[in-house]
Amino acid sequence: MKKLIYLLIICGLLVANTTGCSSKAEPGVLKAVNGNAATFSESTNKAPEQSKEELYQDIFVTLLDPYIKKAINDYYGQFLTTLPNYSPEYVEVIDITRPMGYRSFSFKIKLQVKPYVGPHVDIGMDQLTIRVGSGEGEAKVERFEHY
Repeated sequence: MKKLIYLLIICGLLVANTTGCSSKAEPGVLKAVNGNAATFSESTNKAPEQSKEELYQDIFVTLLDPYIKKAINDYYGQFLTTLPNYSPEYVEVIDITRPMGYRSFSFKIKLQVKPYVGPHVDIGMDQLTIRVGSGEGEAKVERFEHY
């Protein structure tokens, strides 16, 4: 009887392993967040650790921090009694474009942010579009989308 139970457990583990059952989702597998068709994981590319790209993304997030905080506080301030926080290491740069063309110094930066309250209780997923350099080096949040 014990041999049969062990055999069933081993077969079950083999089937689960070969069919791809795991707790880790592959990018692009999740197709909807709160009923929305678009997800960020399909379009983001996480920069390799210790790379120049990761360094530049961290610089962007650090410089844009006041604008990110203000946009988050403006949105969630309507609903929460405690203003949320976010962790810069969990901000993903989704896209950076030059809307005025090659070698122009106006940029449109799309970010994905996961704000939280208290001891890191996630309260949503947000996408911010920030235009930088449209005037004299200023930055402005053009769009805030909550998912």
